[in-house]
Amino acid sequence: MSRQYRAYLVGENGVFRSAEAFEAAGMGVSLGVADDVTDADILAQIKALMNDASRRREMRHAGLATLDGSAATRIAADLAVALKAEKAPLKRAL
Repeated sequence: MSRQYRAYLVGENGVFRSAEAFEAAGMGVSLGVADDVTDADILAQIKALMNDASRRREMRHAGLATLDGSAATRIAADLAVALKAEKAPLKRAL
């Protein structure tokens, strides 16, 4: 049975959870909650990835095997629905 996930990366604790999902799937790296991550942490992880071609290939293959390439379409559809609901006219009592 195939599962579909919708991952929206946002600037709060949700990033941590989303990043963990990408990391667990083998296609990303989670450094933790953004407020706790330093520039040095990010730089160290970038350097580590730059020097590990095998890991980058594994992450790429995991991403290609996991993602369907339609995330932008799903996000746009979700946003359109949310905007339509927000702009829905109020019903007037006659």
